[in-house]
Amino acid sequence: PGQQVMTMTQIICYRSQTAPIGKHPENEPAWVKDSPEGPFITIPPDSASISLWSMISRDVKGIMYHGSGSLWGKPGNKGYVTTNEQTKERMGELHRTIVKPLGPVLKRIPEREPEVAILHSFAASVFAGRGTWGWSSWLYDAHLMLQWANLSPTVIYEEKIQRDGLGDIKVLCMFHCDVIAESTYKKIIEFQNNGGIIIADEYLAPAIMPDIVISSVNRSLEADKGKAELQAVAATIRNSLKGSYAPYSDASNQDIITRVRSYKNADYLFLINDKRTFGDYLGQWKLTMEKGLPNSGSVSLRRNNVKGVYDLVQHKEIKFKAPRKGNFVLPQSFGPAEGRLLLVMNERIGSVKCNLTVGEKAPAKVTATIDVLNDEFFAKPVQALIPIELTFITPSGQVLDGSGPACAVDGHFNYTLETTPQPGLWTIKVTELASGKSTTQKFKLK
Repeated sequence: PGQQVMTMTQIICYRSQTAPIGKHPENEPAWVKDSPEGPFITIPPDSASISLWSMISRDVKGIMYHGSGSLWGKPGNKGYVTTNEQTKERMGELHRTIVKPLGPVLKRIPEREPEVAILHSFAASVFAGRGTWGWSSWLYDAHLMLQWANLSPTVIYEEKIQRDGLGDIKVLCMFHCDVIAESTYKKIIEFQNNGGIIIADEYLAPAIMPDIVISSVNRSLEADKGKAELQAVAATIRNSLKGSYAPYSDASNQDIITRVRSYKNADYLFLINDKRTFGDYLGQWKLTMEKGLPNSGSVSLRRNNVKGVYDLVQHKEIKFKAPRKGNFVLPQSFGPAEGRLLLVMNERIGSVKCNLTVGEKAPAKVTATIDVLNDEFFAKPVQALIPIELTFITPSGQVLDGSGPACAVDGHFNYTLETTPQPGLWTIKVTELASGKSTTQKFKLK
């Protein structure tokens, strides 16, 4: 009871889709000798990185992983086998540097109201055999394509349209929609008559006249060619939308994926470097480009008022040029498979304060009142969700249980814990993980 939706990544790769058994390319990797018929192998490290950033860029209450036998198991020929030891090291690093310190904030950042949606039609799935059915398909690839177009797509269903209409949706993508329920059809026509844009493929039910038509893609199984095919259609869609619709976040090249979640006037801009090539782990089969490459370009937001920009992974402030004509642009350079989370605000962080209420004798209850303040003359709490780190240190130098990451909501956080029975000089250090500013307080217990 009370458990909310979580997001899961498979640690495994299907061997049949990445390195088919019986096919022996040149420079076959050494792991094949240890697992010549292993059916489910380890995902590449860079795939694990991109996957994590994809998960946390969306509303997330918890993340899960499936297939631990491909993470810290052994080579072999049955079930889940471990064929790449680097993946577990990468995942450990990602969780230490991103998931743990930023988790309390990531769980709280709201989603923006979506503006671009793909209709996954139950009617077309049942009566025309369309949809994903849980596996790769044109609809699946179209969702990937729209991410490369930096349109931040969501997925909706007939029930959503029939119950709520299309809300703030500006662009509705109707791929594999041969069959449409009449009640859905009426809502879609109303949406279009009110200025909504419909993008469709050659399968669209003829009662609906789309604004933009593209041809479905039966992409090449060679990963580089398949990606190029989908990115070409993504570019066509963006060109067709010029003058009619522009996304809230964008990038100067298709291999920089942007996605934004927002709280009040604070934007949390997620960036993923998806520039990849064939590596020496699975690349010999040409079915997946598992090796990330460096990338650079500019990212942008459709907003005017920007006074502070912070890298929440590096915990530092970023210099920037003021927005022009409602367009905030920021140059960025990325390492292979690197993700980034930038906090963009209409105020700057000035300081972090910590006030303590403490008993006299150990063990004692300690209440810490923490405020992250802006840099105005009369400083006020920052109106954003700010990641912070609390560290309680005992007189003997140990870090007390109960230390760790937290989220300052609207710049404020209250925390109470009980010390051990150890008398002496105690220390609490509070660091806000946006600009890296910190404060240290000491208190003595008898």
